[in-house]
Amino acid sequence: MDTTIWLVWGAYTLCCISATYTTLHWVFKVRHDTRDFDYCITDIRALNTYNNYFMAAILVFLGLVLKDFGLVPKASLFLFLSAFISACFSLFFIPLKKPEKGVGRAKQLWLYTLVFSQFTVILTAAGVLSAVATRYLLP
Repeated sequence: MDTTIWLVWGAYTLCCISATYTTLHWVFKVRHDTRDFDYCITDIRALNTYNNYFMAAILVFLGLVLKDFGLVPKASLFLFLSAFISACFSLFFIPLKKPEKGVGRAKQLWLYTLVFSQFTVILTAAGVLSAVATRYLLP
């Protein structure tokens, strides 16, 4: 099997591991802490800012690569496209209404944003590794 295919499967496996670990950490620790609604919303906004930067970087890179389609393998393009979609999904999870008491669903939405942010970072790094490895390191 091609090395880039192994990298793609490794990236998706790492995404599953990070999602599982983050969800278990949230279930056992974060759900029971005393953070308030405003803290969770501030953190979600910060994560969304970073995801916007990743989306911009991915779009610039894809724009440069797609100009000459043969520069990187299709596996890298697939990873970058997956990272872009993951960054887009992470922008959906902002609560529209502040609850009268307590945090409400803000912690759960924070978890979703965090998981998709992790996916974005993992898939972007794997896409860059795949592009560099097939271009310069592998025969």
